[in-house]
Amino acid sequence: MFIIKKLKIDIIDENNKSWGRELEFKEGLNVIIGKNDIGKSTIVNSIYYVLGMEELLGYRDSRALKPVLRSFIVTDKGNGGENKVKVKESFIFLEIENLKGETITLRRAAKSQEISEKLITVYFGKLNNISSLKSSDYFLNQNSVISPQGFYNFFEKFLSLNLPLVSSFDNTKEGVKLYIQNIFSAFFIEQVSGWSDLMANIPGYYKIIHPRRRTIEYILKLDYYKILMKKNEYMLMKKKLLSDFNEMFLKINSVKRNTFIVIEGMEKDYSKFDKKDIKLLIQKNDNDIITLTEYLDKKNRELNELKSSEYFSNESNDVVNELQEKIEEVQSALIINQKFYRDLQEELSTLESQNKYLNKEKNNIELEIRNFKDIEKLKKLGSKKEINFEECPYCNRKLPEILYSTSLEIMSTEENIKYLKEKNKIFTMALNINIHSIEKIKLQIEKIEKDMKDLFKELNILNRDLPRISLQKALINKEIHLNNELELLKEVKLELEEIFNELGDIVSLIKKYDKQLEELPKDNFSEEDKETLNKFEKDFLEIFNFLKDYNSNNEEIRISRETYFPEVSNFNVKLHISASDFIRLQWAYYISLIKNSFFDKNILIFDEPAQQNIEIDSIKKLFNILNSLPKVQAIVSYAIDDSLIENVINFFKEKNIKYFHINGASIVEV
Repeated sequence: MFIIKKLKIDIIDENNKSWGRELEFKEGLNVIIGKNDIGKSTIVNSIYYVLGMEELLGYRDSRALKPVLRSFIVTDKGNGGENKVKVKESFIFLEIENLKGETITLRRAAKSQEISEKLITVYFGKLNNISSLKSSDYFLNQNSVISPQGFYNFFEKFLSLNLPLVSSFDNTKEGVKLYIQNIFSAFFIEQVSGWSDLMANIPGYYKIIHPRRRTIEYILKLDYYKILMKKNEYMLMKKKLLSDFNEMFLKINSVKRNTFIVIEGMEKDYSKFDKKDIKLLIQKNDNDIITLTEYLDKKNRELNELKSSEYFSNESNDVVNELQEKIEEVQSALIINQKFYRDLQEELSTLESQNKYLNKEKNNIELEIRNFKDIEKLKKLGSKKEINFEECPYCNRKLPEILYSTSLEIMSTEENIKYLKEKNKIFTMALNINIHSIEKIKLQIEKIEKDMKDLFKELNILNRDLPRISLQKALINKEIHLNNELELLKEVKLELEEIFNELGDIVSLIKKYDKQLEELPKDNFSEEDKETLNKFEKDFLEIFNFLKDYNSNNEEIRISRETYFPEVSNFNVKLHISASDFIRLQWAYYISLIKNSFFDKNILIFDEPAQQNIEIDSIKKLFNILNSLPKVQAIVSYAIDDSLIENVINFFKEKNIKYFHINGASIVEV
């Protein structure tokens, strides 16, 4: 993930005096100490806020911050009174480094007349060099997860998180992103309600199903959800295939309708189905059932015998002439239809090309509209960002200089959006007309193909029978009837065989999914998952046993494979241990979770972990553990009485722990 390098708070009061605080953090443990009500949480909450994580504090705006950052600063506190000075403007800066060693500095307004608190500016470099750094503005709202101008979209990529899609109560087909706020809820524990339960402040309004489970699975890189989704996918595919399998039997009945075909050996149970067992029979009467192949051979012989018989008469000239005229008539109709067919195909090809072009242009316009809207949104939030006319606004490719000459009059974002919306309406209308035309032509082509097929069939019969036509029209009709019956049965046979092949393919796929479902773990945990959870549980128990009171309840505690939270005999662990031990349990849980996470750079923030009057010896144990964690930066705020300050500071010096002693107030005049 990342580590925090430096925090800076800048405040200007109504008298234009400067106030603030600057802290530089190190990798490893950092502790902010001081008496109660001196503003330690002001510092911690500022970190949450500038990272766009104020939702973990119960708000989605600057109300998450203390009044000193957005309302008034208290001065001359004590001596029977206090003075207040109004905050005119305040900004929070945070320098962070990702696992690639890339450094950025974030800036967010806590109070400003010009810049919205929904805007985060990213400077690409260190805080000390901020005046010379390139920067980019990003907005905060529900679309900021997916928009290129959205902060959460940028932040996810900067942290290389690649957050997965998970199922939601909205039942969206693709699912929703596991939000960054969900991940941070396991690592940023605030003091007001954060210690009331494990991951108490995880956002609940994103409509993610089982958000805590999905979050822990992601952090521990468990395969459980992937396996669960794979099972659901296989089961849905199998269900669809079974539906297709059953529909095929309806199709079979429809295909063999109006024939005397009987199908033998076709199982309706897919597990017993084998297309090799299927036989096609034909039944002309109750006592005569033969195979379809035998029947076709028999009818072919009859037709050949009829064709070879001499029923031609010299007196049939009139009939011959009549048939020749009919042949010419059919040929003329075929020529006309073929030309019409070619013309329609060319027109269809042109329309489909136009349709492809219109779709592409419409998509480009809609993308461009979204881009301009995001730029407009940033400007409304106080960003100075303007349209970069050296790049294409929707594909970001470099444009030739001739296209953005300074002599051109540039439209505003509002004018661009209005223009593009009108353009989009025109393309939408053109696309709808085009689609209607394509559908109409396809229907015409379908009809003309059928007409030509019938004409070719008629022409073949006429050409074949012309040399030996006779006045015995009954024989001619018999030949036509035999020919039509054979063609029908051959078509039905071919179609049924194709259906049987398709049924065989469907059955093979169903059995394939059966096998894949059988191969997946019954409990949805891979072997790697089990090893990870066992190690997570082992680390948790070791740390908790080290932290807890010696006289505390020793009932067996384990990590539930259902919730991934500690439990005793399948019940909530809170029912079995003291309130102070539950706080220690939470320390152990979060530390074990971060120890077993797949992140290379980890950050853990504990705001006032000494809840329930936890004694100083337990706190020192906590500090020792946090100080020993590899690849983990821990930031802890800890309220302590003046009588213990020296004791704790000596402990920090002995253990080489970085600390900040806030003496007086967290926000001071600078």
